[in-house]
Amino acid sequence: MTIPSLWQPAVSRLRAWWAGEDLGRPAMHLIAPRSGPPITPPTPPESVQERWLNLDYRLDCHDAEIANTAYFAEAVPAAWPYLGPMVMSAYFGAPGHCEPDTVWWESIIEDWATDEVRWDPDNPWWRRMVQYTERLVERAQDRYMVANGSGGASTDVLASLRGTQQLCLDLLEDWTPLVRARDYVTAACQEQCRLLGRVISRYWEGDNLGWLPLWTPGTTSALQVDFSCLISPQMFRDFCLPELQDFCRFFEYPAYHLDGPGEIRHLEALLEIPELRIIQWEPGAGQPDPLHPTWRPLLRRIVDAGKIAYLRCRPEEVVPFLEKFPYQRVFLQCWARSEEEAEGLVREVEGVCGGTDRRTAWRR
Repeated sequence: MTIPSLWQPAVSRLRAWWAGEDLGRPAMHLIAPRSGPPITPPTPPESVQERWLNLDYRLDCHDAEIANTAYFAEAVPAAWPYLGPMVMSAYFGAPGHCEPDTVWWESIIEDWATDEVRWDPDNPWWRRMVQYTERLVERAQDRYMVANGSGGASTDVLASLRGTQQLCLDLLEDWTPLVRARDYVTAACQEQCRLLGRVISRYWEGDNLGWLPLWTPGTTSALQVDFSCLISPQMFRDFCLPELQDFCRFFEYPAYHLDGPGEIRHLEALLEIPELRIIQWEPGAGQPDPLHPTWRPLLRRIVDAGKIAYLRCRPEEVVPFLEKFPYQRVFLQCWARSEEEAEGLVREVEGVCGGTDRRTAWRR
């Protein structure tokens, strides 16, 4: 199925933006509550586990959320099949424990010498993700896109399977056996992405969305090593960078989820990966918002290295930020409080960015 005409303007602008054309403002994923009577969300099942694993309920939630949302600028309606943070851990055998707001995974590796990390395609969590994706793309039809529910986070998977504290000790003592496990998980995660991408591509022109709501002209994922806040820059280069380089060669439009001040010390290594296109800066709880002046030197390092800075923000932050910062390599994810506010924000942003002295091709 080709991309429906309703989405074509946003997708066409993103194609042009990825090709280096200046939109006269930053590319934006801008959404707001749709005006008019809202669609009532489905009633949650009584069981917490059913709220996560009942696909009829999950699909009805996607339908209601998208029906209640208005899309502006380069935002396209999309659903991301989500079974909890780091669900890839379950594919390698970690038992899942469902809580109201999250799912956590029980560690299973006691000794790297005897406990083998293996992905079983018959694993019930993996089968559920495949079924989830199949049913979602069938349900979506021409109403919304479907994102790929897998991604790249091999070291974080190992931390989940082993336990974070114990993995730190393993890396200090002898991380030789961890290299084999890391490389195996990386290859397995890539195959999982391929398989889910084939499901999505039965219905659309391609597999163009990951968990970040930014449409790309090719395959994408937001990579992460949240574990890296616990290790030194040298350990990151020695152990984590090979994984990220592999994923960045695998995906056509790879992003990296830079999560909190503890990861800033690894930025230089990330900027050295030529294939890495996007860095999402997420300051974390208790820190100033991503557009705060505190982070402008950090964001300059990102854009000056030729990467795109992906930033989540509130509407009132956008114009003051753009008055001080070049917009060409910036992608903003923003939630307006109403359709009127969203429309007004687009006009304001075009006004502050639209001067001919600020327009330029952003890719050199």
